Amino acid sequence: MEKIPTNEMNNGEGGIEKVETKVEKADLIKALAEKGLSDPETQEMLTRWTEEQEKYVESQPRPDAEIKFNIDRADLYIALNDVTGALECLEDARVQASQESRDDLYNQICDKMDEIEK
Repeated sequence: MEKIPTNEMNNGEGGIEKVETKVEKADLIKALAEKGLSDPETQEMLTRWTEEQEKYVESQPRPDAEIKFNIDRADLYIALNDVTGALECLEDARVQASQESRDDLYNQICDKMDEIEK
């Protein structure tokens, strides 16, 4: 029988310790869309996801990870039906992509902004 992974593991002293699992963006988007930011569990997921992403961005070469983080943040705003917030994140990403001469990301961001504004 396979052991099913959980968020808790035996700490070897008869007790249980909490093991943090990675927050998946898709799960966070679903929680935001269904429950909104007023739900404490969703707020916790958002905080953990943001902290995880910030650590990841800091560990990666500039500028791609920073730009993609803002694109991902826009998706969260979209889940909340906050078009203005999404467009602000994408505008930040677009400016940075332009400044860094990342035409591929710049074009991707422009397409996403056009889609949102329709």
